[in-house]
Amino acid sequence: FHRSATGYQLTMDGESLRERVLVLDAVRMELEQWLSAPENRTVVRISAGTWTSKFLIKHITELHEPDDKFGIVFVSTEQRLNIAQREIDIGLRNSRPEETNLAVRRIGEVAYARYAADNLVLDENTSNQWSWVVIDPECTTTRSARWMVEHHLTQAALRCTSPHTLFDLVQAGAGVTVLPCFVGDRTKNLKRVGPIIDELTEQQWLVMHSDTRHQEAVRTVLDRLGSLIEEHADLYRGDCP
Repeated sequence: FHRSATGYQLTMDGESLRERVLVLDAVRMELEQWLSAPENRTVVRISAGTWTSKFLIKHITELHEPDDKFGIVFVSTEQRLNIAQREIDIGLRNSRPEETNLAVRRIGEVAYARYAADNLVLDENTSNQWSWVVIDPECTTTRSARWMVEHHLTQAALRCTSPHTLFDLVQAGAGVTVLPCFVGDRTKNLKRVGPIIDELTEQQWLVMHSDTRHQEAVRTVLDRLGSLIEEHADLYRGDCP
């Protein structure tokens, strides 16, 4: 450490040691999970945001089969977990990572649009008066949530702190919100109210560690994830409302 009047700061050697310890800690956690799993069963940890997790869970039988010799752990979070330090095995992300020790696979394009409950009467000529449901500004972590705060906060009749609550409120007819088309277009009591929001369209990537991607379980899940999303590419692009 460097010692100063304001406290301690890591030296270059200290920073290097810290990075090595973090990697060792990640390996320790992975070993603990392996040892605590039933019959030392291999698990594949998948990290995805709330909306993607909803989609994957609806198609779980396409991702995991009864006779698979591995389990799947879903880590549903809007935060970007550290794959390089092996906090997870596979991440679904909306931007290409810059780390050099990661492997990536582009799997498609995600479109977003405005949605409301089927029974909510909306006059398109007075869209500037629609009531909106948004994520509270202090809790926004995604581009779509920030876009709503930027463009529609003054119209927000209701705010919430989680995507799950936002989804429930919109289904209950509380107002308009923005959802990815692969969620909104497949929710029975929701309707699209307006065109695709082009500025929110983004690419989606499968991200994995360069070392673990060759493990049989990880490779199997990667192939299934890629096939599932590519099979529903038109839904992701918003082509089938």
